[in-house]
Amino acid sequence: MKMRIQNNKPLEGGSYRFVLKSIEVKETIYGERLMWLFEDLEGGIEVADFTSLSPSIQANAYKWAETLNPGIKDQRSWTEADVIERECTSGFSMLTASCTAYC
Repeated sequence: MKMRIQNNKPLEGGSYRFVLKSIEVKETIYGERLMWLFEDLEGGIEVADFTSLSPSIQANAYKWAETLNPGIKDQRSWTEADVIERECTSGFSMLTASCTAYC
């Protein structure tokens, strides 16, 4: 999972505890996408990233939702209410600009 940082200082590499604050449909140059807004539990840092609207279980939206709420895999559908205010730990590496999330 690749995260875009929405603050004025770079996020240092390491692990952070986040809570999902919102999911919104946004129009982008790639068409409509879901914007996921996370907030760091310790420092109040906001981090946002986008996924497609694809309903596939292979899509990042589903993978992120299932990471936040593993019970989703036993359901036929999910809504933002299933994942909002859920916590996860995310590991950032500035060398590779990559992120992994786990709860």
